[in-house]
Amino acid sequence: MELECVTFYFYPNGIYETYAPLGCNYVDIKAVEPSVRIFGNKKQIDDNISSFTFNLIDARSKKRFDGLEQEPRPGLRSGHIENSKCIPFVECLNQDRCFKSKEELRQLFKNIDSDNKKNDVFTCGSGVTACVLALANFIANDKKPIIYDGSWAEYGIIK
Repeated sequence: MELECVTFYFYPNGIYETYAPLGCNYVDIKAVEPSVRIFGNKKQIDDNISSFTFNLIDARSKKRFDGLEQEPRPGLRSGHIENSKCIPFVECLNQDRCFKSKEELRQLFKNIDSDNKKNDVFTCGSGVTACVLALANFIANDKKPIIYDGSWAEYGIIK
């Protein structure tokens, strides 16, 4: 099944000049043309619950994911999308807020036991921190990121 997506290309020019002085781990991604694909089709998320055609990975905190902490946006229920996994985006970062090493990131994604043959789709509360996970996964596994832009702000609406 092909995911309905919009593709955005980004070119991280100057990434070395920005982060090297901070002592951050640097991965040369200037030589490739990574793309971020964004889809906002809630039906695909619903269909994935039974078909499991892609891995859905949530960047919110574990407490929010598990429904133990109230959502900061009014009108949203607590919890997560069925069959999704959780990697809080902060786990991809060192204390200095730079990405962990490629091997550490790779291990982080292995720990959630997702199917490596399937596409990874990233979600969060609003679509923003999902991008941190998407870039971390690109650094670790060279997988082109896909973001569910609707995220929990769309999916978790109390009806």
